[in-house]
Amino acid sequence: MAFILAQGIFDINPIALGKYFLAQVGVTVGVKPNPFNTLAQQLDKKEEDLKAKEQLLEKRILEENNLGDQTLQYLLFIGGGLLALVVLNFYLDYRRKR
Repeated sequence: MAFILAQGIFDINPIALGKYFLAQVGVTVGVKPNPFNTLAQQLDKKEEDLKAKEQLLEKRILEENNLGDQTLQYLLFIGGGLLALVVLNFYLDYRRKR
């Protein structure tokens, strides 16, 4: 309705008039920091800290798993060698008794 009246009185198109009015309107709202409204920020910071600790823990676990794989390889190698020596011992005992 205001656009129609303004267009009739000032001979301005509604789009230009709307841009003029919209350029003049602004709202600013703010709240002073207090323990209640900074709680979310504190929780976000703690969450980021926990995520960082979790990433470090996952990295550590992966390193330990890699070490475990290497240890398993050594054990299999040593166990295979001992098995070969036991089999050789049985073979030599068998040959000696014959």
